[in-house]
Amino acid sequence: MYNQIRKRGFSLIELLISVTLITTIIALTNVIYSNYVASDLRFSERSQLYTDLPEVTDVIRHKISRLNEVRGSETVNSTQCDWSQTDSQKKQESGFNVETGQLTTGGVSFELSVVEVSCTNKNQVIKPFEIKVLSVDDGGDVNFG
Repeated sequence: MYNQIRKRGFSLIELLISVTLITTIIALTNVIYSNYVASDLRFSERSQLYTDLPEVTDVIRHKISRLNEVRGSETVNSTQCDWSQTDSQKKQESGFNVETGQLTTGGVSFELSVVEVSCTNKNQVIKPFEIKVLSVDDGGDVNFG
C-alpha cells in the first residue's frame, strides 16, 4: 500500500528540479532576447547614419561651391557631421587667340576642394572620409544647370 501512494504524485526533489530547469530556460531566453533587441537598435542607428550621408554631403557641397565656406557642422535627422576643407586647387580656362597668336586666360574657372567629413549618429561613429567638390565660376555667362 505504501508503494501505491508514492507512485501517484511527484516527489519534492522532482518538483524542485523542474522549477529550476524552467527558471533557467526563462533566464536564458531573456538574455538572448535582450541581446537581440540591443543588436537591432545598433543596426538601426548605423542604417540611419548611412541613409543620411548623401543628404549631408549634398549640403556640404552646396556650402563649399556656392557659399565658399571652408568648415562647418551639419545635422540631418539624428546624424551630426563635422567637416573641414583640407585642400583646394584652382584652375582657369585658357585658350589660344588665332588672330593675335597669344595664349589667353579668362572665362570659366574651376576649383577642386577636398573635404574631410566625420559623422556620428547617437552612439554610432564612422571613420572620417573625404569628398571632393568641384566648383565652377562661369563669370555669369554660362549656366551649367
